[in-house]
Order: sequence, then structure tokens, then C-alpha cells
Amino acid sequence: MTGMRIYSGKRQPLRHIFAALLTAAALAAAAVFAAQTGEASDERARQAAEDTIRRAMVTCYAIEGFYPSSLDYLCEYYGVAADERFVVEYEAFGGNIMPQVTVIFRGGSAV
Repeated sequence: MTGMRIYSGKRQPLRHIFAALLTAAALAAAAVFAAQTGEASDERARQAAEDTIRRAMVTCYAIEGFYPSSLDYLCEYYGVAADERFVVEYEAFGGNIMPQVTVIFRGGSAV
């Protein structure tokens, strides 16, 4: 039987360990990427909600000549819908001063 090679089998455990480490590293990298993508998507949603409220305030001022005194006014007359993921802090100072708006995630912090 010439040409036949017989391996002692000592290299097999090293290959399996290397493959397992490589797979674990790839899974960890994928998990980090997915977490970052989700955070970016959440931030875009938060920013979009804040921008929608600001546009509705400016529209109200342009049409009616005053800024709305509450978020409820914007919801009722300008179709602003509240997303349950967010808490909106709306501080009105007067009819001719733009209200301060802060949108945060429930249980989170303002960005």
C-alpha cells in the first residue's frame, strides 16, 4: 500500500478549536453589528417623531398665528399621533414663542 497516508489524529482537535473560535468571533461581530443597527434605527425613529411635532407646531403658527399651548392640540387638530415607545415633554411659553419639545424613549434618556 504505497501512497496511503496515515494521520495520527493530533491535528483534528486543533482544527476544531480554531473553527469554534472563528465561529464565535463571527457571531460576536454579527451581534455587535445588529445592536448598532438597531440603535441607529431607534434614534432615527425618535428624531422623526420630534421633527414631526416641530413641523406641526410651525404649521399651526403659520395658519393660526400662534404656537399651540399643548401637545393635545397638535394631536387633535394637526394629526400628530403619539408613538407609545416615546415620552414627549412639551413646554409652551406663550403663543408667540416656539415651545420646547423633547422626545425620549420610555425608560430611557433624552438624546
